Amino acid sequence: MILDTLNKAVAFGLEIAVVAAVAYWAYGAGGSPVWGIASAVVGAMLVILLWGAFAAPRAERRLSGVALLVFKAVIFGAGALALIAVSQWILAIILAGLAAGHLWYSAANDTL
Repeated sequence: MILDTLNKAVAFGLEIAVVAAVAYWAYGAGGSPVWGIASAVVGAMLVILLWGAFAAPRAERRLSGVALLVFKAVIFGAGALALIAVSQWILAIILAGLAAGHLWYSAANDTL
């Protein structure tokens, strides 16, 4: 019971971390400050919209089973790659490790 609650908290933290990582990467990829901010907003919104459409608990088109597991792994992986792209290796390793642990626990306990 307590592990399920902890896993949900980790999942939420990972979701926020991925949005922040993609926004951070997109800001740097934008070039000028104006384009950087625009890129960061668009990148963050893209992650939020995809997650909301396919992985959120109350999504109308929520994926299930292996499809949901793969989708979450891809999104978390994109966040880790975004951190690697901006030379934040330690944060990328932490994100990837927490994501792997979360996905393993969720899959093993059927709580995806």
